[in-house]
Amino acid sequence: MKNANFTNLRTLLVAVIALFATAANAQLACNDNVQVSVDPTADFTCTVELSADAILEGTNNGTYTLTIMDGLNPVASGVDVVSFDANPYLGETLTVKVEEGVNSCWGSIVVEDKVAPICDLVEDYTIDCTMDVPDANDASHPYYPSFADNCSVASITLGDEFYAEDDICEDIQIIRVWYATDASGNTTNTPCFQTITQVQADVVLPVNLDFSCADYDITDLDPDLTGWPTNTQDAACMYSVNYTD
Repeated sequence: MKNANFTNLRTLLVAVIALFATAANAQLACNDNVQVSVDPTADFTCTVELSADAILEGTNNGTYTLTIMDGLNPVASGVDVVSFDANPYLGETLTVKVEEGVNSCWGSIVVEDKVAPICDLVEDYTIDCTMDVPDANDASHPYYPSFADNCSVASITLGDEFYAEDDICEDIQIIRVWYATDASGNTTNTPCFQTITQVQADVVLPVNLDFSCADYDITDLDPDLTGWPTNTQDAACMYSVNYTD
């Protein structure tokens, strides 16, 4: 019986030693220069979500502690998945330590922003024909467009401007096509269109007159007596008035 117990104890010790040896030999290997991009979010936050699988080589089924460092300064840490504000680190390389028990490895990530700005507020508007069309570069104009970006203030650019309707007898319509580019060089995927309508003057013609040559002299029919069109706004609305008899 004594020999049997000793044999069982020896077998148990061998199993335990083998288990520790296996754990010690289960080395972790981390990747370097892994490109991680800001996640598109509805609230336009500049957030990166990093998982252990993105850093570790091979297939990994354990529970891992991640620590992200900017030089000697800690950025974020957590278990399996870590989220952090990427804004201060765009374009930079950060180091990442992955730990599982006594095993660990070091890798690195390059933080990128590949999310383009989108239209936030681009309104159509109407002006009177006596008013000048606002300068497209006038950012102080109340209808100047705005764009939303997750990580920076977007630079707004007028891509094109053309007339949809340029008949001066009709309301003039000007179409402006807007783009925006963020600090990482991402440009709006879909442009924003803005319509400016310049309303033409509502010209009022003089009333019709019926006359008899026996009652009127031709000199009585001068427009100064019979009436001129009104509300033309003259040159301001590009109207000129003439007549023939």
